Order: sequence, then C-alpha cells, then structure tokens
Amino acid sequence: MATGRATLPAAVIVSLILWGIQFNDYYSIIGILTCILSAYMVIYLNSTFGIIRTRSYLAPAMFMLMYSSFSFIFNYNNIIACLIPLLLTGSLFFIIKGYESENPPADIFNAFLLVGLGCIANKNILIVIPVFIISMIQLRSMNARALPAAILGFVAPYWIMTGYFLLINHTEELKTKIINLFGIEPLKYNDINFIQLSCIGIMFLIFISVAIPAGKISLKDKVKNRSIIKNLNTIGVYLFFATMAVPTIVISTLPIIMLVTSIILGYVMTQLYNRFTFILLISYILVISAVAVYGLIL
Repeated sequence: MATGRATLPAAVIVSLILWGIQFNDYYSIIGILTCILSAYMVIYLNSTFGIIRTRSYLAPAMFMLMYSSFSFIFNYNNIIACLIPLLLTGSLFFIIKGYESENPPADIFNAFLLVGLGCIANKNILIVIPVFIISMIQLRSMNARALPAAILGFVAPYWIMTGYFLLINHTEELKTKIINLFGIEPLKYNDINFIQLSCIGIMFLIFISVAIPAGKISLKDKVKNRSIIKNLNTIGVYLFFATMAVPTIVISTLPIIMLVTSIILGYVMTQLYNRFTFILLISYILVISAVAVYGLIL
C-alpha cells in the first residue's frame, strides 16, 4: 500500500465516489478542485525536495482520503475562504524551498506574501506567522536579509489594498480593516461545534502517532530531510495548539494539518515497515472510513 502503483488511483476513485454521493450544489466543485490541487501540491512538494525518497504515492492518497472524508465540515460557499489552504500550502512550499537556498529572501518574501493574502481572507490566520518564523530558523533561511523580506512580503498585499482604498477615498474602511487585522478572537468555542472538535481530535491522534516515529527515523536520514521532518513536526504541533487557542481558524488550518500529517505518514510507512506500522495504517483507514460514513449519513 505504501509503495504500490495502485494506491493513488484507488484513493482518487474512492474520493470521487465520496464527493459524488454528497454532491449538493455546484459549490462542491470548489471542494473537489481544492482537494485535487492540494494533493498535487503534496506530490510536487515531495518530488521537489525528495522528502520521501522511496517511490510512493501514499502521502497524496492519504490526503485525498482525509480531505474527502472530512469534507462535510467545510463550507464551500465562501470561495475566498476555500483559497486559504492553498495559500498556506504554497507558503509552506516556499519556506521549505528556502532551505540553504542561493537566494532565501526571495523564497521567504513569496512565503509571507501568501500568508498576507490568507490574512486578508481570515484575519485570524495571523496566528500562524510565528511558526513560519520558527521554520525559517529550523530550515537555516533566517539571516539579515530574510527577516526584512518576510516583513515586506506580508505587508505587500496591505500596501496594495491601502493604495486602492486611498484611490477611491474610503479611508475609514481602510482604518477599520487595519484595526480588525490585529483583533484576533481567542477561545471563542461557540464558533466550533462538537463535530469539528472531534475531527481535529482524530487528526491530532493520527499526527502524534506518526510524528514521534518520524522524528526518530529522521535521525538516521540525511541532514536536509532531518531538518524538513523536524520542521513539519513543529508546524503540526503548533497548528494544533493554535487551533485550540483560536477555534475560528479550524476550517482554514485543518487541511494544512492533513497535508503535514499525510507527508509524515508517507515518510514513516516507507521507511519503517513492520507489524506495528501495518496495524497503524489499517487503523487510520478504518477511522477515516468511519468519519466518511458518518458524514454521508449526517
């Protein structure tokens, strides 16, 4: 299953069946496209950086199964909000690309530019910025030029937005948007229901069960892979705590948690194959299937 050629086609077929059964309106097409594009990004990210060196499509396959099974908790009527996972995934790509890059400020600028665009869609995305700064340190892209590049990248969308509002003479609306940007609303659990909380709990258990062995396995891997796996573990742990602190970002960050978890899961399953990992993989599939069935009968 971890290295088989049929793994990804099987996941695609199952995902399309799930989407077809729960297809309600044309907005569902946005969810399907988000799922496909994100899975492609997982493949592209791995092929670019060689995180999982063994030929395997388990990571994108597991991501598609997770996203399709949990799709009933997402709202695809808000097209802008649907772009946030793609923006954050692109930001993650550029953060990793900055590892010992010849021109890290350019990659860091692009990463924080995408985060800035995500913050325009949902101001609470601002809470993920600290983990990207930590990522710069872990991936050795932090230097005297990279930090100003990060600041410039983040403020670039707001600089353009400021020019637009000044041009149309809507200064009061501009002032309101800037003030609201820093108005993060922590611990508002009324905005998260039991189903969403259960889904994030399931993802946390899957993530922890693969993050710990991934950290141990990476110690025997090359330095670059060790740094990337360590960083993915850091991002995953941070996002879980950030989601608990600011529940309003759960819909935006859950796909990123799925993406990080699927990459680490694929890494572990291709590097360590024994009875324990086999039981774990089957358990993941059963739990994800149970969530999918619940979503279908909900």
